Amino acid sequence: MNAEGMVQRGIVYQQGGRYDEAIAEYKKAIELTPQLDSAYFNRGILYWETGMYDLAIMDLNQSIVLNPNCAVAYYKRGNVYLDKGRFDLAISDFDATIKLSPGFDSAYFNRAIAHGNMGQVDAAIDDYSKAIEINPNRPDAYYNRAIEYRDIFQYDLAIADFY
Repeated sequence: MNAEGMVQRGIVYQQGGRYDEAIAEYKKAIELTPQLDSAYFNRGILYWETGMYDLAIMDLNQSIVLNPNCAVAYYKRGNVYLDKGRFDLAISDFDATIKLSPGFDSAYFNRAIAHGNMGQVDAAIDDYSKAIEINPNRPDAYYNRAIEYRDIFQYDLAIADFY
């Protein structure tokens, strides 16, 4: 089996909750083809999903080195940083995601969360608004923007978003 097949098998193991087997497949793929960014990427996602944030960051870093134009890799690493409370690094990764993929509404949404956690309410509102502009069928963006509006006493705007 080739390295890409091992990655695909790893993904199936991962989706089935068979994490040790998934990690073993990703490891074999990396040993066979060390330049295969998808092996690092998918193992990084697995590490993130199982709370092993530092390992996730290491693998996502390598995935980005190998494929610096992969917006989703920056997005996923940004999510890891968000979960770790490293909001400045999360914002930086979401910035990179948006630069590579300007229509990625979830990058704006998650960057808004990071801004909100840093007390940057105006930036958070701007990003929730952009996420809504891209995808108006995102009730979580309206809800979170309403919370931000409420917190700065913009009650009419908050009420309008709580639909």
